[in-house]
Amino acid sequence: MERRGVKVIYLNIGDPLRCGFKPFKTLKRALAEAAGGDKHHYSPSEGLAELGEAISKREFRVNGVRVDPEDVIVTQGVSEGINCVMATLVEPGDRVLLPSPTYPLYANFVRFYGGIPVFYRLRVSDSKWEVDVDDLRKRAQGCKAVVVINPNTPTGGVCDKHDLEVIAEVAAEYNMVIISDEIYDSEMGFRAWHC
Repeated sequence: MERRGVKVIYLNIGDPLRCGFKPFKTLKRALAEAAGGDKHHYSPSEGLAELGEAISKREFRVNGVRVDPEDVIVTQGVSEGINCVMATLVEPGDRVLLPSPTYPLYANFVRFYGGIPVFYRLRVSDSKWEVDVDDLRKRAQGCKAVVVINPNTPTGGVCDKHDLEVIAEVAAEYNMVIISDEIYDSEMGFRAWHC
């Protein structure tokens, strides 16, 4: 299709740069300055303090959420982040609610730590993906956590306010942790975790 001139939007997993995403010029400049200034050593495992502070400020500015910079953990990629979250939460036999379709690493890491993936359905309605609220409620019993991928990978669907409120209600009703994955954040394009 691309050879015929049709613009294709990729919904596959993998390297987003190969699918047309470009690093911000400020990021390229910062990387060049860091390498030129001999700032290419290992950083603290939890990330640089300045980065934690910047993320904390941004979360409050953009989302109105107060996050202590000391509670921010920076990972080297999505795999490490998902692994960290699942290693912290999942014990053998724990059930974790995941959207379907989903980013496959969630189910893989739930299983890796002995948990059981339970899938709630996303459905297409009026040409957009949305949470099947009845299916979510039906599957929530006995689950330890619920994963929300917003926008969803691989569908690109965005949860509306109603869907997010229902997920929060169901999570509160069943005492579930909410894992909010915002890989394609509208402002920065980075993955933010809220647990």
